[in-house]
Amino acid sequence: MKIDNSVNVKQVDEWIKKLQLNTQTNLYQEDRMKGEFVIVRLLLTGVGLFVLFVASISIVVAMTMSTHQRRRQIGIMKVLGANLKQIRNMFIVESSLLGMLGGLVGIMLSYWVIWGINLIIIRFGSNSGEPAEILFISFWILPVGMFFAVMTGVLSGLYPAIKASRTDALTAIKRE
Repeated sequence: MKIDNSVNVKQVDEWIKKLQLNTQTNLYQEDRMKGEFVIVRLLLTGVGLFVLFVASISIVVAMTMSTHQRRRQIGIMKVLGANLKQIRNMFIVESSLLGMLGGLVGIMLSYWVIWGINLIIIRFGSNSGEPAEILFISFWILPVGMFFAVMTGVLSGLYPAIKASRTDALTAIKRE
């Protein structure tokens, strides 16, 4: 017996059993697939958190090297009257822009990957004549992703910004 919707399978199965007939359904496969999707989702979440950690380390290293290379510039800014807050804010804005750029690149890359997967699904997916189910990215994910990207940049830039603001002006100018 073929049923029009998978939601109705359980109800039809019970009706047939009331007639004292044997039935066999594929509902166990649907439950198994749901469990597998949970595992895949957890695995991808772990990969995403690892990538976020690596990105944070990369921003910290880039900003620390930037402060080290711009010691003289920081010293001159201090001599000309820049206060600690202005110097910190300059480096935090720079690191947040790095995070935002990374978020935009990540969003573009994810759209390209989904587009490629959808092309494969449409071309090779459905042989039964039914339209293939395509993947999409929910629009609510975009601001959440950008928020995390910018916050990663800001939090990763705090240490280098504090270090830059504590640079001694005279020592920085004399060194080079």
